Order: sequence, then structure tokens, then C-alpha cells
Amino acid sequence: MRKITMIMLIASLLIIGIFVTVFADDVTTVKMVFWPGPEAEAMQKVVDYYNTNITPEYNFGRL
Repeated sequence: MRKITMIMLIASLLIIGIFVTVFADDVTTVKMVFWPGPEAEAMQKVVDYYNTNITPEYNFGRL
């Protein structure tokens, strides 16, 4: 019984993951919620770089 339950759970998660991937659209912007400070300022530069350079280059969210 436990094996069947685990197999069904894994299959369900796999199917949900496939649907989310196939039907996702415009999932290209990374946003960050943070407390002010030097770590947040450093990470904001990384997030800005990703949103302006990496996302258009690889065209994430488009099939």
C-alpha cells in the first residue's frame, strides 16, 4: 500500500510539473524581497543583470 501511494504521489508531482512547464508564460522576471543592507544591494545587482541580460538571451518562459 505504501509503495502504491508513493508511486501515485511521484506521478502526480511529475504531471503537475509538466503542466506548469508547458503552460507557463512570461515567467521571466526575478523579484527579490529583502531587508535593506549590503547583502541586498549586492543581490539586487545580480537580479537586475539577470532580468536585463539572461532572460532575453535564453527566452525563458517561451516554448
